[in-house]
Amino acid sequence: MQLDTSTKILFSESEAAAISDASFFLTKKNITEKVYQLFADEVNRIKKMLEDDDLGLPEELRLSVPKISRGENYKGLPYIISDYPAVFSKDDSFALRILFWWGNSFSVHLYLSGKYKLAYESYILTNIKNVENIFICINADPWKHEFEKVNYIPVAFLDKAIQELPFIKLGIESKLSDLENIPENISTACKKLLTLLKL
Repeated sequence: MQLDTSTKILFSESEAAAISDASFFLTKKNITEKVYQLFADEVNRIKKMLEDDDLGLPEELRLSVPKISRGENYKGLPYIISDYPAVFSKDDSFALRILFWWGNSFSVHLYLSGKYKLAYESYILTNIKNVENIFICINADPWKHEFEKVNYIPVAFLDKAIQELPFIKLGIESKLSDLENIPENISTACKKLLTLLKL
């Protein structure tokens, strides 16, 4: 098979500068390690919260194994995800997910479907009236995490969203412009979302 060499590939000035600059990848590695540590620290705080403060969560959630993973292509950009507590099955899923989406934000999402939605939706409806800055997913695809109007709306519309979708997904976003407060913001968001599950 003969290669087609008729098309000449040209690099822009910014691409030419980037292609010979390895420092970005070293910086990215350092940032990734720090985000992993941030998520691991938060997992430990959540574990302690579940041990010390009885939220009434089922044993399978309290004993679930934390998972921190990463990828390179959520809408073309790298990401890091922590799921804990989390149980995923075809019909019944529960996840408290922390997400770092490169260039966009940190966010925390609470996802419930099947038996977990049935068990906790009345608690959420009661508790959420006293909480601010939480959004609810209205997209039929629960794995769209960006805070756009096609995905998330303020919880004032919670009743309608709960009735129309087979899952509940709540989210709290923390902008990168507030980077120095990210650890505290994540902890506050995790506690806020988990506390919605207790009457």
